[in-house]
Amino acid sequence: MIAFTTAVSATFVFGGLSPHFHTRLHLVDSRVLARQWLQGHTSARDRVLVAAEVAFLPSELRRIPAHVVTRSDTEQPNATDTQQFGYIVVGSLPRSGLNWVGQGLSLVASFGRSPTPTSPGKWRGNDEAVRIFRQDP
Repeated sequence: MIAFTTAVSATFVFGGLSPHFHTRLHLVDSRVLARQWLQGHTSARDRVLVAAEVAFLPSELRRIPAHVVTRSDTEQPNATDTQQFGYIVVGSLPRSGLNWVGQGLSLVASFGRSPTPTSPGKWRGNDEAVRIFRQDP
């Protein structure tokens, strides 16, 4: 009887946790997904503005074929400044990237669900929000 009770208990415990473990083990960092998207949708002719707060690894940004510029999203760019970029990458809105995202931009890709920390010293997860906007033609 003890063996049966142990087996049933183990089934409930591990059966209930199995989907959680499966999801966590197969989760790809949202920044990697964003980089892969940019890699497939940009060329050497494109310019990409990336919010430093999203915290891409420099090695990941170098894999994007476009010319990539990283800036803090707290900078106050003028409209002409942001219009020179075909793509703008920010974290979660409305906190991050509000200075850059305005009229003439369309959301073309979105990855992750967790709020993007705005402090460079904060711990970062692998499911942070990353939003990619494209200049409207």
